[in-house]
Amino acid sequence: MDLAALIVAFGVLVVSGVAAAAAVVQARHAGDARRDAELALVEARKARDDVQDLARVSTAAFVRQAEAQERANEIEEAKMRPHVWTHRYVSGDAYAIENTSGKDVVISGVDIDPDDASQWLGTPSLPEALYEPGQSWRYLLGESGKHYIRRLVVHWRFASDSDDVDHTTIVSI
Repeated sequence: MDLAALIVAFGVLVVSGVAAAAAVVQARHAGDARRDAELALVEARKARDDVQDLARVSTAAFVRQAEAQERANEIEEAKMRPHVWTHRYVSGDAYAIENTSGKDVVISGVDIDPDDASQWLGTPSLPEALYEPGQSWRYLLGESGKHYIRRLVVHWRFASDSDDVDHTTIVSI
């Protein structure tokens, strides 16, 4: 074998060795890149799950805030509507609960607090009846009753409501 062939063979061997070393390095880099990609995928999935959890918490908080705002709106609207009943002093021991709603109202009952205080409340008739706007239910409450009765709870509904609707108005004594 002559020298030229030996140099060519040696050159081919060196180039093959360099190419093999380059392939090993590239394979190592590819493996590292694959592991990095797998770690990035795991982190991305965790970040996605965290974002979903935060979105659920945020949505729940938004729903609670919206519900609270709705309740606040209902309270404000109720404040702007005229009172259904007005409690007023008439004279002597006489008081009246007057329909000031502007609509026909049916009283279905009156509870006295405490329950055993009915003896202190004088009334000419039971209030279960239809009350047109401006009409009132009158009752008598002497000095002893004023100290014993804490409140009256009037159960009522608008005449246009179905019979199963029941509203309450608390009258403090």
